[in-house]
Amino acid sequence: MICSDVSQPTTLGWDPASFRDPMSRVFVLDGSVYRAFTAAGAHHWTAFDRTGLRKELEQALLLIPSWIPSPSPLPALSANLSPLVLEHPSIPFISYPQEWCFSMLQEAALLHLTLLENLIPKGFMLKDASPFNVQFVGPRPIFIDVGSIQLHEPGSPWPALHQFCWTMLNPLLISTFLGVPFTRLLTAEPNGIDTDTTARLFGRRYWWHPTVMMYVYLQASLERRYKTRPVPKQATRLRLSSPALTAIFSSLKRRVAALRPVPRPSSWLDYSDSHSYTRESLAAKRDFVVTAFQALGRRRLLWDLGCNTGDFSRLSGNFFEHVVAIDSDVDCVDALFRGLRRDGVSTILPLVLDIANPTGSFGWNNEERRAFFARGRPDCILALALLHHLRVSAGIPLEKLAHFIADRTDHAIVEFVSPEDPLFARLIASRRSQFDDYTEYGFREAFGRRFRPVSERRLTATRTIFFFSR
Repeated sequence: MICSDVSQPTTLGWDPASFRDPMSRVFVLDGSVYRAFTAAGAHHWTAFDRTGLRKELEQALLLIPSWIPSPSPLPALSANLSPLVLEHPSIPFISYPQEWCFSMLQEAALLHLTLLENLIPKGFMLKDASPFNVQFVGPRPIFIDVGSIQLHEPGSPWPALHQFCWTMLNPLLISTFLGVPFTRLLTAEPNGIDTDTTARLFGRRYWWHPTVMMYVYLQASLERRYKTRPVPKQATRLRLSSPALTAIFSSLKRRVAALRPVPRPSSWLDYSDSHSYTRESLAAKRDFVVTAFQALGRRRLLWDLGCNTGDFSRLSGNFFEHVVAIDSDVDCVDALFRGLRRDGVSTILPLVLDIANPTGSFGWNNEERRAFFARGRPDCILALALLHHLRVSAGIPLEKLAHFIADRTDHAIVEFVSPEDPLFARLIASRRSQFDDYTEYGFREAFGRRFRPVSERRLTATRTIFFFSR
């Protein structure tokens, strides 16, 4: 379930992603995020709260903070919910697993296993294992579905193991061994990649790997067996002690942490070393961006479209509370994410997204999960050396590109790269005539109809950067 982005407050709205939980619901009331429990859900939460573990997990930044609101918003709720209502902080920007890089999905999986290591000894369990139960605040994962924490029946196994494998472990294994980015797979299958499909993709090539053998081949064999054979009326239930379960989760955690994606050729990972700027022109570009940020003053949200490895996203730390850094190259985003984690940067959220084909609404009734561009309005958009790529690779005319940016923000910092630029000329070498409409004059006209040009600076003979406002 998702704690809503409340950048656009409503009077009262049930979160459309929380209806699947029979024991709690999430809702937004006057811009604040709440979770209301049924009587059964309240019983589990109250027992968990009494252990003191909740505060420990919150202080460790593993679990979203919860508190009892005052005054209570109960008059706005339906009668079938109990008097227990919790309030949560809102998430700055909601993201979904198909928009995450490898390391982000890996961190979400490790967070689940870390929580289980802490919950089992106290007599609790996670009733499900969905990456949608995790959100990222900057590069830091946090578990938001406190309704998933329930009392554990002693001796019973983890009922959500298959969901963990489908939604997190299998996509990570596919990226690790086959080199296929899971972002495309999870876009088509948001509920995960089933184990039988994963086993078929692997064939017989990876029988030697212990993780694949145990969690793919063996799991697929068991699933096929129980599909074709009726379950005995008096089936023997597997009983596992708490120490045994904790040991299993710790072992699986080590296996997940050891996974690494197959390195793939990337044109953009070394862009900072192969671009066509001189040292002086790159410094001028940085100065222009910082000066524009200073003119805007302190703002809430920046989108850096085509962020590459995030060099310019990092310049925004003193000017924006939150930055969403977007690129379609999964390896660039992964490198950015790992760098942010290493450097302790907490304000930048890196995401994998094709601007020409962004995440749309999906899920039940096509409204359970919101489209990317419906999750918040940025105060400023940064689009550096991006538009010519969208013009060439996606065929988007300048008029459409200008409308796209103007429709989403009141301020934009945009770089124009002319067709004479060496890197651009390489992109259109055999089809230059197809882009005769892409000119600096056309750029100025398209953006001038929607923005007021505040400032501009010629960086090189073929590159100019602009600061636009409404």
